[in-house]
Amino acid sequence: MSGTEGDQDRIRAVLDSRLKLLRIQNKHVYVEVKEKMLTGERGHLILETEKALRRETGQPWEVFLEPRGDMNKLRLQLRGVNTLSVQGEGRDEVYDTRYNSNSTSDANNEENESNDC
Repeated sequence: MSGTEGDQDRIRAVLDSRLKLLRIQNKHVYVEVKEKMLTGERGHLILETEKALRRETGQPWEVFLEPRGDMNKLRLQLRGVNTLSVQGEGRDEVYDTRYNSNSTSDANNEENESNDC
């Protein structure tokens, strides 16, 4: 965590008990919310914390939530293309099988049709 010990202590003293101080970079304060809350409540909490920090310290602090990844289990399972399919084929082999084999057979069909003329 950057920032002086004095800054850290003053910021911790102002923070709501539902927030955890993660780090300070320049005048950016990164926090984590300790409990689940609605997005609107979380935004209001962060804004009020930023106002309180500016008022109490006289410094132009900006408060940011530490970004977290998507924790939805269903979306995690469905997201993106796996690098290996169930049969153990790689992503490129699956693509070639699905798409390039069709274009090859289409090209062969076109060639046969032109020979029939």
